[in-house]
Amino acid sequence: MEQFKKTPVDVLVRHSTSGKQKPAAILYDDGKTYPIDKITECFYAKAAKTGGEVALRYTIRVHGKETYLYEKDGIFFVEAKVKERLACRI
Repeated sequence: MEQFKKTPVDVLVRHSTSGKQKPAAILYDDGKTYPIDKITECFYAKAAKTGGEVALRYTIRVHGKETYLYEKDGIFFVEAKVKERLACRI
């Protein structure tokens, strides 16, 4: 069973002269940057994989894959997969 955790991320955001904001890229702590190819939706929804917290959810496309980017109180986060750890046999 896959597990997910709420992971805060830095986001490069474009601000228009009309006051709208548009996320342009996700920047991870490990130095990786993922440009956002397209935003298809934006509305308030639950982050269902990480406890159901309600936040502004952007449906985005990154490298051809659809995923979600959330924003709550000015902080962006994603629902990142938790890597499985294999139990060692002693």
